Amino acid sequence: PAVEWSIDEDAELVHVLEEQKRLGNQSETGWKNTVWSQAANAIAVSFPDAKIKKEAKHCKSRWQRLKGLYKIVKGLRDVSGFGWDDATQMVQAADEVWDRYLE
Repeated sequence: PAVEWSIDEDAELVHVLEEQKRLGNQSETGWKNTVWSQAANAIAVSFPDAKIKKEAKHCKSRWQRLKGLYKIVKGLRDVSGFGWDDATQMVQAADEVWDRYLE
């Protein structure tokens, strides 16, 4: 089955990675392999009732996905006509701006 992530699980993953970065477990080329196991363990402790237990490989894959989504959102924010709504934490634009963008 597909591994589903909640917003809170995403936040915990980011929190663990921030802590691991402070501890020096991120190199120029990426994260040390032990980081993903530590992230999986932290998520298991924080979310013991999750439908599917997140493994190290799931954490690594999710991080790659989150980075990709970040790049998309960052790119949209740089396009004329798009803005950011702090309340909803979402990119916003008028329908005609979206229509032009999606052409």
